Amino acid sequence: MAFGEGEFNSMKTQLVRLQLLDGDPAGLRNAAMAGRTTLLYACPWTQIQSLMAQDEAKRTAVYILAGVEPNDAAGGHLVIYVGECDSLVERFAAHHKKDAAEWTEIFLATTTDGAFNKAHARYAEHWLVQKALITKQSKILNGGTGQGKLDIGDQAFAEDFARNVAVLAQTLGLGVFRQPLAVTNEKINDNQSLGSAIPTSEFKYTNSPVAALMVPSGNQFVIKAGSLSRATDMAGLQDGYRTMRANARKDGILIADKDGYERFTIDFPTPSTSAAGSMIYGSACAGPVAWYHVDTKESFKDWQARQAGETP
Repeated sequence: MAFGEGEFNSMKTQLVRLQLLDGDPAGLRNAAMAGRTTLLYACPWTQIQSLMAQDEAKRTAVYILAGVEPNDAAGGHLVIYVGECDSLVERFAAHHKKDAAEWTEIFLATTTDGAFNKAHARYAEHWLVQKALITKQSKILNGGTGQGKLDIGDQAFAEDFARNVAVLAQTLGLGVFRQPLAVTNEKINDNQSLGSAIPTSEFKYTNSPVAALMVPSGNQFVIKAGSLSRATDMAGLQDGYRTMRANARKDGILIADKDGYERFTIDFPTPSTSAAGSMIYGSACAGPVAWYHVDTKESFKDWQARQAGETP
């Protein structure tokens, strides 16, 4: 099974139709690609009964639960569970992962025709779990999954369905299937340039450079694997970032390196340049003036201004 790197960055233009079923952008909603039969619902966990009332909740489907681990005070450690069912209503009446995490949202994927069956759902579940394992944007609570046995035509149909779900999930706010970077395998210590098309930046803040690289990806800012971070949590570090650093250590994402530093073992997504900077600096950090483009040597702030046609 192949999962292309930079998959979302290389896709062609897609027309996605979004419906707000209760008029609330954060409420019950669904999305579908024009010309495709894949349909994805999303709603807050608190409105799950509204989802259960939909006809699609009684069909063969794949569902995704998203939330945070119990006792995660900062809510910064996303966990997901991917399942398949003949009927979401029946599945939840009998068994589901309701106590495994503090769930905040549920997604339900099926098709608008009757072609989607149990074997397709099992294959799509496996595909989505494997994709989430590769992108490393969340903790996956699934145990083992299997793709089952499908002939070549049904396999192509199920994989196309799963790929559509991955795109529609991001459209509806769940980015766990997005490949963090369009380019990978940089050597941090060599300060290799990745080209001006992607504003790869190195960390230089208050005359305290740290061997770290950051690359924007969609609405995230990804600290590259191999980047170093100051090991001490300073007094100025916000509680949310303090918890993020603690979770990263607990999960083996931040490990001890040379004296006074830790090292990121995987690509680590953050929500802003300041969040990325704080993870590196161990204290409050003004991200737009902490990261400098490895090619142009301009700050991220100046790079953004230039992209917008402004004079830095």
